[in-house]
This record gives sequence, C-alpha cells and structure tokens, in this order.
Amino acid sequence: MKKQNNIHAGHRDRMKETFEKVGLESFSIIEKLEFLLFFAIPQKDVNPISHALLDEFKTIDNVLSAPLNALLKVPGVGKHTALMIKTVFAFVNEYGKSILDKQLCSTSSAKQFAKDLYRGKIVEEFTVVCLTSQNRIINYKTIATGYDSKVAVAIRDITAFALSCKCTNILLIHNHPHGTCEPSLEDITFTQNAITNGVLNGLVVLDHIIVNNTEAASMEELNIMSQLRKSSIETLKLNYKDIDTSLAQKPINYSK
Repeated sequence: MKKQNNIHAGHRDRMKETFEKVGLESFSIIEKLEFLLFFAIPQKDVNPISHALLDEFKTIDNVLSAPLNALLKVPGVGKHTALMIKTVFAFVNEYGKSILDKQLCSTSSAKQFAKDLYRGKIVEEFTVVCLTSQNRIINYKTIATGYDSKVAVAIRDITAFALSCKCTNILLIHNHPHGTCEPSLEDITFTQNAITNGVLNGLVVLDHIIVNNTEAASMEELNIMSQLRKSSIETLKLNYKDIDTSLAQKPINYSK
C-alpha cells in the first residue's frame, strides 16, 4: 500500500524558520501554542491539542497558569506536556521577579534595562515601563509591534496602560534594530506629544530610550527632554488657561 504524504511535513521546520526571523509576532494564537507543544510532543500533529487547550482555557496566559490537574484533563495532554507547560510558566515568573521592583536610578541603569529588554529583537517594538515616584518598576508592556524599521504607536494606548498601573512616572522605550539609536524627528515629535498628554493625565514621561543591537540613547541624557517639556508647557498654557503644568516642570528624579 502506497504511503500517504504527510500534510504536516515541513510545517515545524517552516515555523522554526519564521521564529528565527521574526520571533512569535507573526504567529496566530493557535500557532504560538503549537510552537510550544512541538518541544513536548515531537512526533504528532499538535494543532488539535492547541485548539483543545484554547477551547478550555481561552487565552495563552490561562493555559500557562492553569493547574497541572486541569491541564491533564485536556484531550492529548499527557503528564510530560503538562509539566513542560508548568515549567515554562515557572521560568516566566522567575524572569519577572528579576525585573519588577527594580529601581532605575540613573540614565545608565535605564539604558541597560532597555538593552536587556530588547536583546535579540529584530523588528521594531514600543514598550511602556510604569514606575513609582522613586522610579521602581511597577510593570511594563509592549504596546505595539511593527516591522523591521517602523512601528505605529497610539498615545491613548500608552495612557490607558499607565493609568491601569496607577503609576507616577513612565519610561518610553523602542528600538531601531537595523539602524542607529539616534532619535529621529518623528521620535522627538512623538515624545513631545506623549509629554503633553501625560501632563493632562497626571503622568510624568521620565525619558524616551532608543536602542539598537549594541547601543542605547537616552533623550534625557541628550538634553532633548528638557526642551520638549518647555515646549509642552507653552502649548498647554496657550490651550488651557487653568492647566497645572507643574508635572511638566518637575525635575527628573534620576540619581546621577
């Protein structure tokens, strides 16, 4: 009897090649789970198991955080697979512990944090870091992911995340994976809009850091932030006669 061609032949290799080029960004939710399950179930089509996991737990976050006994009830999930999922979740938590509550006490420490965060990234991403008044990290989130040389960011998304974290200061970070880390005119204009919007919402934009594969540039260190704050104050006073601009004039709390 002639052996039928496997319709999934090469599927794993293609996904691995895609991951090497752009990471998980281009994968659907199902494909992300499939990719994870490849390493636990090497010789089987894992697409039905991925669907079963999402049907049961709805999101990847819920899959990773699900109790071991709940995972074992999903068709196709054996103990080895369930343990692998829980191991990934445990390591994610360990990574988070080393990041959260870290204090960014200087432009140097902020730049190093940004370089560590973006190491290995090959497409442009934009991240918001929420900080306390002492610049301890509360939380951070990648707000937008783009292409190799461009990312579109909505300031309302920055504001929504910052307000949800109930933070005082925010740090903006994005990367130029295939260029210099020098701020572009577009970067500077966007930062000024973010500063102005921050004042209107009770937020201080501490700094905007741009990284590439080897370096990082701080707009605060380059004295760009002070100029943008001054411009924002002038704009706000023109448009809002009773606006409190003290936030835009607040000295940056970096311990140099």
